[in-house]
Amino acid sequence: MVEAFSQKGVTARLLGGVAVHMQAPAGGPLLPRLINDIDITTRRGARTMLIDVLVAVGYKPDRMFNTLHGARRLLFYDEANARKLDVFVGDFSMCHHGARPARHL
Repeated sequence: MVEAFSQKGVTARLLGGVAVHMQAPAGGPLLPRLINDIDITTRRGARTMLIDVLVAVGYKPDRMFNTLHGARRLLFYDEANARKLDVFVGDFSMCHHGARPARHL
């Protein structure tokens, strides 16, 4: 997927558990945890090309969710590998225990 993004000139970055795992030493993260999904973020304006790449590599879009929330967030599923992919478009913010950190691309 990363190679496909690069070939199309799409900027995308990993977030969450997968990002931690990818940056961890060879033995894995010091505090391992179950990874339930893949989280990525991309810039505004890259949405259409990102969707094209994800569909080309086998991800199925959640059409209803993406229609309702696609300006800021998209969902895709890799049914063959039982994986969920969350895409945050533009600003990324999550709320954990009342905190609202934000990351701007």
